[in-house]
Amino acid sequence: MLKRCVLFIPLLAIVALATQAFDAYFADSQGNKITQIWEGRRFWVVVDDREQGACPPGEFTADLVIFDFKTGAYIEEEGVTFKEIPNQSGIYYWVDDNGNKIWIQVGDRYSWTAVNNMEHILGTTSAPTVTWEDGVWTYVDEDVEYSPWPLVGFFVDFPQRRLTWRGPSCLGCATNDRDPGAEWQWGRFENMDTLVLIVAAEHDERLIDQDQLKIVDTTSTISVEPGILEYGCGVMCNVRVTIVDEDENLDPTEIDYVPFFVIVNPGSWNPESGQTDSITTFCDLKMLGGVNADGDPLEEPIRWYNIYDQPVAYDVNNDGDTDDPGENSRFIDYPDTWLDNGTIAPVLFYAWETAPDSGVFVYDFGLLEDLQEALGFNRFPAGTTIAFYYLTPTTSTTSPSPPPRSTSAPGPRSTSPTPWATPSMRSRSAPTPAFTSGSTTPTPTSRRAARTR
Repeated sequence: MLKRCVLFIPLLAIVALATQAFDAYFADSQGNKITQIWEGRRFWVVVDDREQGACPPGEFTADLVIFDFKTGAYIEEEGVTFKEIPNQSGIYYWVDDNGNKIWIQVGDRYSWTAVNNMEHILGTTSAPTVTWEDGVWTYVDEDVEYSPWPLVGFFVDFPQRRLTWRGPSCLGCATNDRDPGAEWQWGRFENMDTLVLIVAAEHDERLIDQDQLKIVDTTSTISVEPGILEYGCGVMCNVRVTIVDEDENLDPTEIDYVPFFVIVNPGSWNPESGQTDSITTFCDLKMLGGVNADGDPLEEPIRWYNIYDQPVAYDVNNDGDTDDPGENSRFIDYPDTWLDNGTIAPVLFYAWETAPDSGVFVYDFGLLEDLQEALGFNRFPAGTTIAFYYLTPTTSTTSPSPPPRSTSAPGPRSTSPTPWATPSMRSRSAPTPAFTSGSTTPTPTSRRAARTR
């Protein structure tokens, strides 16, 4: 008897759920995605979710974090509100309790009125409860025995191992009235750093996304005219220092200032206090911060939080007070015979921006006689080398070409939304060649030298 076999073939029905588009990103005030930002500008946090936008009520809550890998600056918030603006657009902005878009500023100055307090800080936000934290991490050689704030010892080993120590800066080490407990007043951003954004929706664990934002960096230069200085040559020999650094154009509606340093015949003498704690070069100055009124090293490195400081008051003119220009400054210990009065001389000066949005800074010393007086020196012998150094207030780096700039200014004191691309306190600058007696040599910082004859 023949049996029939019946083959049953099951049918498999596959139902694919539509992909949920959840795109979190840094944006300008109009919700357009941005990938670069000038320091000092603002950004907004946006989520593009067209499927969510098709369903009322047009808002959701999420956890978010924004952080800078290098400096450690971060914002971390839980249960924040994202609101659809406009309705049914699928574009959600991070908003405050009143439904207003929240903007975040990337960097600012501590003061806009006191030149010696114009250090870089983290910046503000439009929401009083949202603040930047930390941002005070620094990186130094592990083989240098100091805390590192302040310097408490000398070298324990040469840095041949190239070990790096990372730690927080010294909150409270700057000579101004910043609150040591307010981290947003001490932290900073460094140009070429990358900000990272992570947003995770609370109603669906699958909805999580990240984005990155690069802080723009440009290159700075310093120049001195004329290159050869002479006594008695009149106004044609006015000594002018010019610094070009777009990164320090923090606010296009304000006049910014940048510090620079002047050393006469660097590295050519032993200070009166002895060789072991000598400050005769710019490298020494950065490491030890200058000297006090007695000629002893301050033993506090120059960092972003104190580079504008005038930590020492000294009666250069011997007139019984320290009210004259240059008497509150950073100093180094020159040979007494070089100086007009006293044993130490100022090295710190401030160049001012030529216009609110120029990024070009100048300082006019006047004639060689005026430069001599500003530095507290006797007459400069022929062949004297006067070196001018510019150390950008954060870190020196190179960068690609910057994005387009707008002429509108947000300003930390403004309440109106402003596009991200407006100029501001931008990045750190790159090293430029040194110039001494016609030669060019790469140096860690921007330097120019003038020679007398």
